[in-house]
This record gives sequence, C-alpha cells and structure tokens, in this order.
Amino acid sequence: YVKRPTSVAMTMFNSLFTEEDKLNLITRLISIAQNQGPETPNPDHQYLKIILDAFGAEAVSMIMVDPDKPGSLLKKESTSGVDWKITSNVPSADSLLTRSLKTSEIHTWTSIQIADHLSKKIDGTQVGEVKNFTSASVRSHSIIFGAVGLVNSKHFPLDVAAKSLLTLALTAMADHLYLIQVIKESTPFNDELRINKAQLLSSRNTLRSIFDNIPQSFYIIDQNYVITAINHARALRAESSPKDLVGRICHEVLFNRETPCEKCLIQTTFNTKRSTRRVATLKSRNQNPQEWEITTYPINNSGDEVERVILLEQDITENRLLEAELLQSEKLAAVGQL
Repeated sequence: YVKRPTSVAMTMFNSLFTEEDKLNLITRLISIAQNQGPETPNPDHQYLKIILDAFGAEAVSMIMVDPDKPGSLLKKESTSGVDWKITSNVPSADSLLTRSLKTSEIHTWTSIQIADHLSKKIDGTQVGEVKNFTSASVRSHSIIFGAVGLVNSKHFPLDVAAKSLLTLALTAMADHLYLIQVIKESTPFNDELRINKAQLLSSRNTLRSIFDNIPQSFYIIDQNYVITAINHARALRAESSPKDLVGRICHEVLFNRETPCEKCLIQTTFNTKRSTRRVATLKSRNQNPQEWEITTYPINNSGDEVERVILLEQDITENRLLEAELLQSEKLAAVGQL
C-alpha cells in the first residue's frame, strides 16, 4: 500500500517538481518496483528508469561490482525509451562512477570537471555531449553493489531536497538487491521458504476474505488517523473502494471533516491500551439519522505499545427503535393494569 506522504516529504518533492501528480507517479513506480519477486530478472532496471524519469535525465548508467571478479565491472546504460545496453567484464579504472564507489556522498560534475575524470568505457553513454553528470553509490547494510550516474539532468545542480530524493530511490534499490542476495545465499532453504511463503499467503488471503465479508464496518488506523486497512462494508458506506481509502485520513474521507470527530475515543485507546465504546448519530445516504455503536480495539506491537487501532461500527438504529417500542408497550401495559 502507499502511505500518506508526510509534510516533510511533500515539501521535499514540491521543491523539486512543480506538478503535484509527479509525487503520485514516483511513489507508484517505487511501489511497483518493490513488489517484484526475487525471481524477477534485473530488478534494478525499473528503479533506474524511475530515477531517469524523475530527474529528467537524458541517460542513466550503472556499474555493478562482482566480489568474485575483483577489478571487473558490469555496466548498464539506458536512455529514455531505449532498451538496456549491458556490457560485462569492463576493466575497473579511474572514472566518475568508480570514484563514487568509495564514498556515500552524491557527486555533481560540471562539463569542465567531467573532462578530467570521465572514462568512456565506464561513464560513457549514448548521449553525445555530456553537460552535467551526477553520480552516487548504491549500498545497503555496508555492502556496495555499485554506482549510478545521471547524464544531463534537468534538475542540475541538485539541491538538498533533490539529493534526498535520489538517496531515497537508491536506498530502495540497494535494499531490494540485498534482499535478493540473501535469498540466493540461502538456496538450501529455498524449498522451506517457498512453503512458508505459501502458508503466509494462504493465511493472509483467509484473513482478508473474513475481513471483507464481515457485514459490520471495520477499519484500522494509525496514530496519525491514517487508514491502514478497511473492509468493503465500510468503504461502501463512503461510496468508495478500499484501495482508494487506504493511506488517507479517516475523518476526512469517511466523515468529511478537517478535524477528528467530536467525542472520538481513538486517542484514549492509544493512551490507555484499552477498548472503548460510544454511540454516535450519523446520517445515512438518504439523510435519515442512524445510531451507530463505535468500538475501538488496540493492536499492540512487540514492545506492548499500541501501534494501531481497530474500529468496529455497528448499526443499532433498529435495536433502538425496538427498545423504544418495548418501552412504550410497557408503559401501556402499566396503564392497563392501573
């Protein structure tokens, strides 16, 4: 799922891109890339395409180190709309990209600086004139996988916010490569891993089916009132679908409010770690008032702290009407007895 961006992240992206939908595009692409399985060939290609498009570069290149072949590099390069060109057994030498292997900092090179250190075999791409070059290492868990270079980026020179964005994308790619490496190194246990994965998927699907088919309204939020899960019954009341509501603020999309609902007991559950219950009067689609019993349940993490809260909403309008009718009948019976 895509989380709601924090105000800091929004500021970071807006300082780099003028169009607001750019943020949604990049977030979606990164999400797609992270959902690739370990069997996907060349998972780094999609990350590099994300970086190429996000920074408006004419080309992107990457060198990858091989621990079994010291002094030899694997080079990948691509331009917008062009397939990948992959060259193996490239001799390692002084270049813009190999210099980035030695540091975690992002380097920006102007056309004057490029002339002194650029290596056509390592840094060269299909772009004719190189006006600017941005390079950074790809590393995760102290393992250096390689270095990435952007040629003729529209956002050159990169400011602090742009460097943070590039670091975010490269870190996501490095973590993905690290995960794949760990899985490959555990080959003897792959069969057991696949069985466990299948069991987890089966359990998840079963829980999802139960969650969606419960007639009562269920949804889960975090401490920032962000919806992390919601079932079909509650989404239907909001005239939307679960996938369109996850990652958004509950009182904004469910109750059309800019602030938390009056008498909301969610924070009480976070503070006391206890379940709460209250009754609220809400309007239905036909504007008729309905009585809803709203119950909260804490979800604790490994540290026994409340991490999220489950909200169960039950329509008790009919029960209240029956109670009123029963009370009226009892009154009439008492009058009859008198």
